[in-house]
Formats: sequence, C-alpha cells, structure tokens
Amino acid sequence: MAKNEWKVSSNYVNDKVVYEVYRVVKDERVNHSGCREYARGTYNTRKEALIAADRLNRS
Repeated sequence: MAKNEWKVSSNYVNDKVVYEVYRVVKDERVNHSGCREYARGTYNTRKEALIAADRLNRS
C-alpha cells in the first residue's frame, strides 16, 4: 500500500493555535485522529508546518 501524503492540521491549545503534520495510515471513510500518523513536534505557524509537510512528502 502506498503511503499517504503528509498534511497540516491545526488545534487550539490554551487559546493558542498550534499546527501539526500528519498523514492518514488507515483507509477509512472518516479522517480522525485514530487513523493518523503524526510527524514530530508542533509548529507556531501554518507556513512552518507546510514547509515540513512538503519536505516529508519529497523524501
């Protein structure tokens, strides 16, 4: 099975938005946290997270 593309997710933590990079690892109809693999760390801006996702997608 081919690996899915890395994407960016946002979450609120104590009234602050943080961004994470993830990919779906299970083929399911609903994309939820139980079927995701997360890359290490969080990012303060969406731009930083998108750069990390792009780098992972190219590797």
